Amino acid sequence: PTHIFEVFINIGHYVHDLKAYTHLASLLESLSAEEFDVFHTNITSLDQNKEPLYNIGGYAVMELLGTGAYGSVYKAMKRSSKGLFALKVINVNHPCIGAARTQKEKDE
Repeated sequence: PTHIFEVFINIGHYVHDLKAYTHLASLLESLSAEEFDVFHTNITSLDQNKEPLYNIGGYAVMELLGTGAYGSVYKAMKRSSKGLFALKVINVNHPCIGAARTQKEKDE
């Protein structure tokens, strides 16, 4: 929920006094179990230190963002710079691409 995020931001960075988090903790405790599960899932999905699904070239593939007719798009992190990128993996078996296309052209 946005109001919880605002409270967290208003606390500031690197605050070591636990009393500063009292209001935030009470807001989190007031969430229903379902609301807390959604909150937890959303926060966990932001973890940039989680293990990649797999590595390809110099990129660590972090998660699937979407799939379309020609392939899939993943969130990937370049290992050398830690920068985030969109990585598109193209389905070479699609009739308009690769060997299937070459065979189609031969058949015509």
